Amino acid sequence: MAPTTAPHSQRKRRRPALSCEQCRRRKVRCDRNHPCANCLRSDPRSCHYVDTDRKTLVAHDQVIDLAPTSFSKSSPPLDSSIRPDDVQFSGLLDVDALQSSGSSLASPTVVQHSKTSHVPVDLQAGSLVQSLTDRVRQLEKKLDEILNLQPPDGCPSQPPIRTREHSSINGRFLKTRFFGNSHRSICEHRSSEVPEIQVLYERCKQLARTAKSQEIIQQNICPDLRDYMPPKQTSDRLIQAYLRTFESVYRIVHVPSFLREYDQYWKDPQTASPAFIVMTLLMLAIGNSFCQSGDPDKDYVPRSTSSQWVYTAQTWLSSPFEKSRLNIASLQTQCLLLLARQTNGISSDLVWISAGALLRTAMHMGFHIDPRHIRGISFFDAQLRRRIWHTILEIIVQSSMDAGGLPLIHCDDYDCEPPLNIDDAQMEDSNQAKPLEDFTSTSLQIVLQRSLSLRLQVAQFLNDFRRGTSYDEALQLSKSLTNIYRESSALFDAFKNSGKAPTVFQSNFYDLMTQRFLLALHDPFAIKAKTDPTLYYSHKAALGVSIRILAPFSTSIPEDPDYTALLLTGSPSFRDVPTQAAAVVADDIIGRITEEQINTSVSAPHTSYPLSHGDSKHVVERFVSCALARVESGETNIKGYLVSACFLAQIEAMERGRLIDEALSRTILSVLQRCSKVLEDRFNWSHSDDL
Repeated sequence: MAPTTAPHSQRKRRRPALSCEQCRRRKVRCDRNHPCANCLRSDPRSCHYVDTDRKTLVAHDQVIDLAPTSFSKSSPPLDSSIRPDDVQFSGLLDVDALQSSGSSLASPTVVQHSKTSHVPVDLQAGSLVQSLTDRVRQLEKKLDEILNLQPPDGCPSQPPIRTREHSSINGRFLKTRFFGNSHRSICEHRSSEVPEIQVLYERCKQLARTAKSQEIIQQNICPDLRDYMPPKQTSDRLIQAYLRTFESVYRIVHVPSFLREYDQYWKDPQTASPAFIVMTLLMLAIGNSFCQSGDPDKDYVPRSTSSQWVYTAQTWLSSPFEKSRLNIASLQTQCLLLLARQTNGISSDLVWISAGALLRTAMHMGFHIDPRHIRGISFFDAQLRRRIWHTILEIIVQSSMDAGGLPLIHCDDYDCEPPLNIDDAQMEDSNQAKPLEDFTSTSLQIVLQRSLSLRLQVAQFLNDFRRGTSYDEALQLSKSLTNIYRESSALFDAFKNSGKAPTVFQSNFYDLMTQRFLLALHDPFAIKAKTDPTLYYSHKAALGVSIRILAPFSTSIPEDPDYTALLLTGSPSFRDVPTQAAAVVADDIIGRITEEQINTSVSAPHTSYPLSHGDSKHVVERFVSCALARVESGETNIKGYLVSACFLAQIEAMERGRLIDEALSRTILSVLQRCSKVLEDRFNWSHSDDL
């Protein structure tokens, strides 16, 4: 008889951790809510609970599916440590179906857990079904109390709507729209107990709404589009402003061909096509954004005229769509329309919606397919198609970041190659590309295209509502982008040695278009770095990127009037990104002052910063002045000016040892009074013109 082996002694199970990770690390009492009270005061997104069976973190933005059809070895049993508050349903369970499937619950996993029990297996399965049923009913009741789900009358058997809490998605709902993480609110809601501040703030909001409503032009379209064209001298000045700014970055037209047709128009306007006139009006509208600082009595075009040109083009494009509109001129007009809306602030926050129609039109025309697949296509047409396609992609990725929306396309969805490095004049008589180190009219588009696929991935990573914010993935994307930007920076240095270099506007605009992706990646983690030292790299990276974005406000580079005009009159994307960068720099200054007040050790290590305290403060001061000038130039949103002024007031109060709350209250009151006066004067001026 074989000797019997003693039963294996069971190891004592550790008590499951019910407190969140942050409270356990800080050794403070946790109320076990999600998020708990302690994390709610510091950072709600850092509130995590540990699943002791799977040894994984269960974050509040994850969805836990509690509706398995059967158990298996790969599906662990339900953990009683998971509280109903932590569970977010993708759908409610059918209790009757669960009870009728009791035989399927007697899986090997259940039998394995029942080996040491003397209760029959069928009774164990029955008790498990009953316990699961009771638990599901409790969870459904709890979920119904939270979400207040009420079935419609007369439809008691209708399955409930699948819903998730707002905190379970990557993004947020605001009014009637959903924004991903790349769309960052530049002003946190801060309540104030001062009645005068509340009254002034509401007054400013009301005046802003009134100003926006008056911007809507309700004029009939002229029967002849030529009636909208300004005199030739004014038109020449605005066309040149467009060509030296946006056309040098967004390649849309072949400049020599356009100028020939433009000269022909002034010789015989009757021969011009409506499509050419509409394209010219949009170029005039974009160029006028850079000519608002001239003499009002000499060739000055008011912004209302630019708005009329944009509305005219929008109406012309919105006419019944015919197959005759599926041509290159139509795509060029749509690209110009979206850029004109951005530079003139006409529904610029909705450009991402229209960009989707532009993308689908281009793909329907086959622009996403490289011209080498098209038999018999000329070299000129092939290069023009490549330029337009990559311009459309740039509009898509930039508008995606502005709106906090998905980029709508993946790099695997197209194979169109970048255009060759040639000037416009070469497209007509030569097909020989220049070296990349030689600066041409296509160089900036080529440099932007080198990082396009990665920037599409960043926009997808930030704005996908089903994905969490993985720090490892953010670091990997940041590293890849930084390497490409470093190569591009070396290429810009080579341009300077070639005898023909980018203008100051082109360099500043390129930095704004590219560095914003790194800032969007690191800024959310940089905010958490105050309480989590492991994220300090993101703070350092966000600070460096912010200083590069705000370089035009420093004394390191000369001031460019075109770029300054873009910041003053451009769309919110040209306001929000610098405002976010200014907030990072100001927050860093506040952190330095705090460290100086706390750290009094003479042996403390020296910490080097990209800019000195005085230089950083000077950048913030110049940005505050620019934000005020933007409001005076027609901006109706005062949040950028208000937030930056409050940052500056807090810095000055900490430097002088004064009470911060009092300084902020005085600053808020002063800013609102000034903005209210500006908006009232604008309202009175526009009202007098109507009379």
